[in-house]
Amino acid sequence: MNSITNSNSNDLNGLAFWPLRKMVSLIQNDLQVRWILLLFIAFSCRPNTVSFESFDSSLWIAESKTCTGYRNDVINDMEAEFDLFIGMSETELIKYLGNPGKTLLYTRGQKFFSYHIDCPNQPASTRQLRVRFSALDYVNEVLILD
Repeated sequence: MNSITNSNSNDLNGLAFWPLRKMVSLIQNDLQVRWILLLFIAFSCRPNTVSFESFDSSLWIAESKTCTGYRNDVINDMEAEFDLFIGMSETELIKYLGNPGKTLLYTRGQKFFSYHIDCPNQPASTRQLRVRFSALDYVNEVLILD
């Protein structure tokens, strides 16, 4: 009974983990593969930062409380950089634009964030920056709504 158990476990270890064992032996024996693996890990773990030239993120976020007209002043310049928002996660977008004025839920797990461009207490404040998220919570569209 003991010999059957040992032979089955040896077969499983030999067959199931052969590619992993081969990869580990390559890494142990080849210094160049080690460096490539180390560089791959180092570059894949760095944060993806975006810099916007058209607006200051801290002023955009403060505008929701101060109503100085900053958003209205920079929105046309921001439109040229809307493609930088595409692919951002929800948390990344909040880091740059702050919490939205409204969150709208849509079908198939999609959602929209709406940011007022004009001060919300003004009577004609209908302009909004609307950001659409996919079901996986990544930005896939940025629009200005009048």
